[in-house]
Amino acid sequence: MSGGPAQAPRVALALPGDAAAIAALLATPLPGALRLVLAAPAAACAPHEDAGVRHHAVVVRSAAGAVLGHGARTVRRLRGAAGWGWTGYLHGLRRSDDLAGDGRRLAAALHELQATRRDDECAHDLTAILSANRRARRVLEGGLPGAPAYRHLGDYRTVVLVAAGAARWQAAGITLRAGLAHAADAVRAMVAEQAGGYALAADFAAAGWWTAWRGERLVGAVRAVDRRAEQVAAVDGYATGLGLARPLLNVALRFAGRPTLPAPGADLGLIYAAHLTVPDADPNVVRTLLAAVARASDARRVVWGLGAGHALRTALMRLPGWNLDSRLYAVGGPPSAGAPAASPEAAWL
Repeated sequence: MSGGPAQAPRVALALPGDAAAIAALLATPLPGALRLVLAAPAAACAPHEDAGVRHHAVVVRSAAGAVLGHGARTVRRLRGAAGWGWTGYLHGLRRSDDLAGDGRRLAAALHELQATRRDDECAHDLTAILSANRRARRVLEGGLPGAPAYRHLGDYRTVVLVAAGAARWQAAGITLRAGLAHAADAVRAMVAEQAGGYALAADFAAAGWWTAWRGERLVGAVRAVDRRAEQVAAVDGYATGLGLARPLLNVALRFAGRPTLPAPGADLGLIYAAHLTVPDADPNVVRTLLAAVARASDARRVVWGLGAGHALRTALMRLPGWNLDSRLYAVGGPPSAGAPAASPEAAWL
């Protein structure tokens, strides 16, 4: 860039007044054959902290004060090798075209985010990159000078289901019960036992819980998480070939009971299956719990995700939905030995 060092963009911690500009950057489509937009309202973009979340943000600011780039580090209580503790998740890396190819400031932004780590937090952060985002993978996996190291933890699959179809799933002999008043302690123990590495600590006082039963035996649990008020997921568009083939593909997808490809600009209308737990990995119980999530709201699509080593991964891989593949990383210090296979909650990625 021209203008001399005094006019060069600079990396700084975000201020509350940056929230609207950050929200505009987050509306930038993600690369891939299907270009998704995962946007957030301005109120969720400003740095903030409460009992369950510590949200830090950095920006790249022009000499005139415009926000040209953004990155966030959100810290929550996740499951690690030593049990439940505070772990950061890096996300929302976006830049304007003014910063194209500016790896030095990307490294500085990542370093600034790492500096927000507190003494009671895990020595490394977690992040995910879509497998199709080869440009970001090439830059960060290869080691950007001055940036923290990205160490591959494992692969992750997110499945997106048609809510109307999933709502009809029901297996003989399995019944559903809303809430946890009848089995709170048993559900708490069950969820903690099957939680994967980097799973979010469950809020058992929250709404949206369902349990599955065979007679009087508890066989599974799930929580429906509706984030539509705090995150907009929409389709920006498609790669040329996929866009041209979309009408014919949609005929085949409808016949197969899979989600169709919406028109560009369509809101996906997502609800998430969180803390889905089935101790014996019975796929019929899994589908019944996903049906409960599908019926929990007017959302059009149900989302569930798992890491490659999770006990329910086989059941997830057999579901009729869109499959979005990601790679999970430990960023900064090396991951602790003995941690369970990485499988964070898709609702919070």
